[in-house]
Amino acid sequence: MSTQKAYGKGSEFPALQPGKLRLYSMRFCPYAQRALILLIHRNIEFEVVNINLKQKPEWFLELAPLGTVPVIQKDDIVVYDSPIVCQYLDETYPGEKLTPIDPLQKAKDAMLLEKFSKKITKPFYQLIYVEEPETPTELMSGLNVLEDELKLRGQKFFGGEQPMMIDFMIWPFLDFIVGMGRTRKPLSIEQDRFPCLSAWIENITSVPAVKETICPEEIFMKVTEDRKQGKEYYDVGLEDE
Repeated sequence: MSTQKAYGKGSEFPALQPGKLRLYSMRFCPYAQRALILLIHRNIEFEVVNINLKQKPEWFLELAPLGTVPVIQKDDIVVYDSPIVCQYLDETYPGEKLTPIDPLQKAKDAMLLEKFSKKITKPFYQLIYVEEPETPTELMSGLNVLEDELKLRGQKFFGGEQPMMIDFMIWPFLDFIVGMGRTRKPLSIEQDRFPCLSAWIENITSVPAVKETICPEEIFMKVTEDRKQGKEYYDVGLEDE
């Protein structure tokens, strides 16, 4: 595609190239970032079509009934919802798999992701949209789940000595939290409180695919401000495109 700008309501469907994998995404969505990291890490060739999630194109809603990203499409194959998309890509494309073979380890990762979703995702989105006074404390308390799990596993990554699927599922949300912590002390992930999580952040941000998807600080701050004010932020940083 020739543009990163988001397609909105009333736009025409961008023609598919036969045999080409397409990722429907949004530049500042942690769920979509999961799929983006996996695609880059696995060296899978793809193109990106970004979606305006407030003014969704009619053709996108026909394609993806949930109206959420990520969605992947290749010819007549369409898969949506981030865990399903990532699992499908990992199983379908050749190369070293990111999902554990051992059923017990797979179950442990699934349970960790469920705890993560319940303890961290809710206060995370409250911070972004409608923050309550107790939200920062609730979020930082939720991070203890990750700190304790890393301490228990005793390795560089949640997945072992190399990053695995579970790492790529968790990181996009931590990416946003780290960004917010730069200007808000209560959200800063301090090494003395979170030694294992701090080390993991250093390790995961050295992974090339992760590094490539981190939002530049100045754009992150503008997006955060616009989102709080209810402004559209989908094309921040693309004004000259």
